[in-house]
Amino acid sequence: MPLDELEKINDPKLMEVYYDRTIDTIQAQMARVNYPNMKLLLVDLEVSGMDSNGDAIVSVGALIGNEFSVARHDDGWWYGEQNGLCADGGQAPEDGASQLCDRVTNAVVPAPPAGGRWIYSSPILPNYIYPTQDTLTGDIDNYLDYKIFYATSFEGDLEDSVYCMSRYEMDFYEGHYINYAITTEDTTGLDFDHCIIGGNPYTIEGYDIIQHDYTIFVGHRNLVMDLTIEDILAY
Repeated sequence: MPLDELEKINDPKLMEVYYDRTIDTIQAQMARVNYPNMKLLLVDLEVSGMDSNGDAIVSVGALIGNEFSVARHDDGWWYGEQNGLCADGGQAPEDGASQLCDRVTNAVVPAPPAGGRWIYSSPILPNYIYPTQDTLTGDIDNYLDYKIFYATSFEGDLEDSVYCMSRYEMDFYEGHYINYAITTEDTTGLDFDHCIIGGNPYTIEGYDIIQHDYTIFVGHRNLVMDLTIEDILAY
């Protein structure tokens, strides 16, 4: 991209041309993946160098995933303990915690190219997120008080409405849990491998506590292309 004296693209028509080229590049990448439930998660433009004319060399990176129906957004999930849906316990041993872990993984791990798969080199480092480390409100009432699900009888009775995570709560925590995963990648320079989210009850100093224990595992992600296995009996 040619730049002006302020190192900016200052020509509207030129900006439109390169905008279209960027869209074409992303679409070409998506066409090569061609997953049935393709989802564009992130686009990153980075000036990776300058050519001999002083023009900027811009790299286009696209994070593309394959969305699966792993979470039932229309239902209320029991927060944890493998108790399934709030209404009738259906879908056990799934629960709100395991469903959120699936959502994080699908959002953060890109789909590998066709015929390829990801492997992770050791060590795979864990990062535990303490439930009460990020407070969102000064009025603690067991509802969306922290970025991690947490409630205690110290703040009132733990009724079924507290144990049950509504669709709104699931979506609320999903965003924060994904951000924790991306932040862990950024701070460690490693790639998200998997997560473990457990919904666990505790009793501390006579007070009941229910919370999500969220651990993020990161390592070096590498692409391996699977070899084609020929059927020698066909010869």
